[in-house]
Amino acid sequence: MCDTEDHATEAVVEYCKALIIRILRRQAMTELHLSGDCKPCQTYHSRRGCRWEWDCHFCHVCSLDEFRIKRYHAKQKLRAKKRLIRNISGLVPDELRGSPLSSLLDSESE
Repeated sequence: MCDTEDHATEAVVEYCKALIIRILRRQAMTELHLSGDCKPCQTYHSRRGCRWEWDCHFCHVCSLDEFRIKRYHAKQKLRAKKRLIRNISGLVPDELRGSPLSSLLDSESE
């Protein structure tokens, strides 16, 4: 009978440890959200929600409006980066077209 009780106690202890880790992770994510450095979860506001729930490494604190704003700004940054790479790749002289540098610029512009 003691062996069963010990096993049940160990299971409860493991569950409590996992719960504490999840709470600490959520607290850290909230702190990142308050500082503005969080990355919103892509699926949290979807119809099905985030399948990772407590184990998700992305922010569930962001409202839907905050998520949309951050996504818009991220897309704008990406577009600006691609525009810059296209402009730089146009400045590569013909004699350097076969060099590793030009192939790097071509692959990033895609």
